[in-house]
Amino acid sequence: MGELVRDMETVLARYASRITVTELNEALLHVVDEALAARTDGQLQLQLDLLRVIRRTMLESERRAATHEREQLAGRIGLLERQIGEIEALPEEGLKAELARLQQGVAAGVGEK
Repeated sequence: MGELVRDMETVLARYASRITVTELNEALLHVVDEALAARTDGQLQLQLDLLRVIRRTMLESERRAATHEREQLAGRIGLLERQIGEIEALPEEGLKAELARLQQGVAAGVGEK
Protein backbone atom coordinates (compact mmCIF):
# COMPACT_ATOMS: atom_id res chain seq x y z
CA MET A 1 0.00 0.00 0.00
CA GLY A 2 2.83 2.38 0.87
CA GLU A 3 4.41 1.75 -2.51
CA LEU A 4 1.15 2.61 -4.27
CA VAL A 5 0.91 5.86 -2.30
CA ARG A 6 4.49 6.77 -3.29
CA ASP A 7 3.71 5.95 -6.92
CA MET A 8 0.65 8.19 -6.81
CA GLU A 9 2.68 10.98 -5.21
CA THR A 10 5.19 10.70 -8.05
CA VAL A 11 2.46 10.80 -10.69
CA LEU A 12 0.83 13.84 -9.10
CA ALA A 13 4.17 15.64 -8.74
CA ARG A 14 4.99 15.03 -12.40
CA TYR A 15 1.56 16.24 -13.46
CA ALA A 16 1.87 19.38 -11.34
CA SER A 17 5.33 19.97 -12.79
CA ARG A 18 3.97 19.72 -16.33
CA ILE A 19 1.19 22.18 -15.54
CA THR A 20 3.72 24.60 -14.06
CA VAL A 21 6.01 24.28 -17.08
CA THR A 22 3.09 24.83 -19.46
CA GLU A 23 1.99 27.95 -17.60
CA LEU A 24 5.53 29.30 -17.52
CA ASN A 25 6.02 28.57 -21.23
CA GLU A 26 2.85 30.50 -22.04
CA ALA A 27 4.02 33.43 -19.90
CA LEU A 28 7.44 33.28 -21.52
CA LEU A 29 6.01 33.41 -25.03
CA HIS A 30 3.77 36.33 -24.10
CA VAL A 31 6.72 38.31 -22.71
CA VAL A 32 8.82 37.48 -25.79
CA ASP A 33 6.02 38.81 -27.99
CA GLU A 34 5.85 41.97 -25.86
CA ALA A 35 9.64 42.39 -26.05
CA LEU A 36 9.57 42.07 -29.83
CA ALA A 37 6.80 44.67 -29.98
CA ALA A 38 8.60 47.11 -27.64
CA ARG A 39 9.01 50.55 -29.20
CA THR A 40 11.28 52.09 -26.59
CA ASP A 41 14.31 51.04 -24.60
CA GLY A 42 12.25 51.37 -21.42
CA GLN A 43 9.57 48.99 -22.71
CA LEU A 44 12.23 46.55 -23.87
CA GLN A 45 14.03 46.69 -20.50
CA LEU A 46 10.76 45.95 -18.68
CA GLN A 47 10.16 42.89 -20.85
CA LEU A 48 13.75 41.69 -20.39
CA ASP A 49 13.32 41.98 -16.61
CA LEU A 50 10.12 39.91 -16.88
CA LEU A 51 11.97 37.32 -18.98
CA ARG A 52 14.62 37.03 -16.26
CA VAL A 53 11.96 36.48 -13.58
CA ILE A 54 10.14 33.85 -15.62
CA ARG A 55 13.37 32.02 -16.48
CA ARG A 56 14.47 32.03 -12.83
CA THR A 57 11.06 30.63 -11.87
CA MET A 58 11.37 27.93 -14.54
CA LEU A 59 14.78 26.87 -13.27
CA GLU A 60 13.53 26.74 -9.68
CA SER A 61 10.54 24.65 -10.73
CA GLU A 62 12.80 22.23 -12.60
CA ARG A 63 15.09 21.99 -9.56
CA ARG A 64 12.17 21.21 -7.24
CA ALA A 65 10.86 18.54 -9.63
CA ALA A 66 14.29 16.94 -9.93
CA THR A 67 14.75 16.97 -6.15
CA HIS A 68 11.37 15.32 -5.62
CA GLU A 69 12.08 12.68 -8.25
CA ARG A 70 15.49 11.97 -6.71
CA GLU A 71 13.85 11.53 -3.30
CA GLN A 72 11.26 9.18 -4.79
CA LEU A 73 13.96 7.12 -6.49
CA ALA A 74 15.98 6.94 -3.27
CA GLY A 75 12.89 5.65 -1.45
CA ARG A 76 12.24 3.06 -4.14
CA ILE A 77 15.88 1.93 -4.06
CA GLY A 78 15.68 1.58 -0.27
CA LEU A 79 12.53 -0.51 -0.60
CA LEU A 80 14.12 -2.75 -3.23
CA GLU A 81 17.24 -3.20 -1.11
CA ARG A 82 15.09 -4.26 1.86
CA GLN A 83 13.19 -6.70 -0.35
CA ILE A 84 16.45 -8.15 -1.64
CA GLY A 85 17.66 -8.57 1.94
CA GLU A 86 14.43 -10.34 2.89
CA ILE A 87 14.70 -12.65 -0.12
CA GLU A 88 18.33 -13.45 0.61
CA ALA A 89 17.36 -14.35 4.19
CA LEU A 90 14.79 -16.93 3.02
CA PRO A 91 15.62 -20.64 3.09
CA GLU A 92 16.25 -22.21 -0.34
CA GLU A 93 12.68 -23.47 -0.85
CA GLY A 94 11.21 -20.20 0.37
CA LEU A 95 13.52 -18.35 -2.00
CA LYS A 96 12.22 -20.21 -5.04
CA ALA A 97 8.61 -19.58 -4.05
CA GLU A 98 9.28 -15.88 -3.41
CA LEU A 99 11.08 -15.46 -6.73
CA ALA A 100 8.18 -17.13 -8.56
CA ARG A 101 5.74 -14.79 -6.80
CA LEU A 102 7.77 -11.73 -7.73
CA GLN A 103 8.09 -12.86 -11.35
CA GLN A 104 4.32 -13.23 -11.55
CA GLY A 105 3.89 -9.74 -10.10
CA VAL A 106 6.34 -8.28 -12.61
CA ALA A 107 4.60 -10.07 -15.48
CA ALA A 108 1.23 -8.77 -14.29
CA GLY A 109 2.64 -5.23 -13.98
CA VAL A 110 4.08 -5.32 -17.49
CA GLY A 111 0.75 -6.48 -18.85
CA GLU A 112 -0.99 -3.47 -17.25
CA LYS A 113 1.14 -0.93 -19.12
